[in-house]
Amino acid sequence: MAGGWCRSMRVGGGLRLCAVQLLMCLSVLVACGEGRPIPSPGPSPFGATVTPATPVAQVSPITGRPQAEGIAEDERALLYVRVVLDLLAEEQARHVYISPYVAAGERLDTPDEHIPLPQGLVDLLLGADPARTYEISAFEDAVGPLDDGGQVKDSGVFITLGQIQLQRSGGQVSGTGVLVRASIYRRVGSAEGYIYHFDRDPSAPDGWKLVESTLEWSD
Repeated sequence: MAGGWCRSMRVGGGLRLCAVQLLMCLSVLVACGEGRPIPSPGPSPFGATVTPATPVAQVSPITGRPQAEGIAEDERALLYVRVVLDLLAEEQARHVYISPYVAAGERLDTPDEHIPLPQGLVDLLLGADPARTYEISAFEDAVGPLDDGGQVKDSGVFITLGQIQLQRSGGQVSGTGVLVRASIYRRVGSAEGYIYHFDRDPSAPDGWKLVESTLEWSD
């Protein structure tokens, strides 16, 4: 697949010092394009299991904490920005709600309250994509009644981000790549989940190259 990013967020905490550099990196990436959509944590509106559209390579069960060794907090934020912007590449929605916690589960519908998203993520997104509004919100607060269609408020989308995992092969760490799961939800019956594969690349503006995004499931 290919890579396309650029949207906006609110910088906070330790990221405030490097916000300018991060936004400069993101601006260089605006001209590219590659990715897709997701569901949410909280009440799960998803039904039967969907067979992946394409094979998913070397994806280990999502069980432990997501802190991949060697991935700094600012790098986590950049990787998540890249994923979110790619998910939104073909979306018309102007309101984007994001789950406050990293999630696990087959469809990322189990948020882990011990693992919040990186501080400043929203600020980075807002700086990269000022045309949209970004808000951290629980699924139940961002979505209407499921028995009435469960549409995201303001005709928006709800994004859930999974753990950043070191790529593995045969149970062993393989190369310098990482895998990131993510989902995008619009309403009941309209959601997708993806797996993103990034590799370290010193020549890339932010040090990471998007190798591919793979559709994991779809409603």
